[in-house]
Amino acid sequence: RDYVYSTAIALTRSPAVGAIASLTAIALWHEVSPRYLAWGVYHGLGIVVWQSSQRWWKRLPKPSNRAVANLGHGAGVVATVHFVFLGFLLVRQPDFASMVRAVDTLATEW
Repeated sequence: RDYVYSTAIALTRSPAVGAIASLTAIALWHEVSPRYLAWGVYHGLGIVVWQSSQRWWKRLPKPSNRAVANLGHGAGVVATVHFVFLGFLLVRQPDFASMVRAVDTLATEW
């Protein structure tokens, strides 16, 4: 946070750039490769989307029905789990081409 996130925000005044830069640095710290670079950018963008969606959701009225609120929470949990699993897929492939083929297979078979 102190070295990457804070520096990126100080230079750009953008928390989104800070999040993407931080996750990319964490990914490249694990391994300098295209697949980990993709993992870092993927998770950085995921955080940016999540932060934006949180601001959007706060503007909406709260559901009066508890079942609807629980359904929304469950959908969020399922979406998060799938997001994380796809991130694991990105780094479990031996090279970038295999990663692209695996994502393409998921997209076309689904």
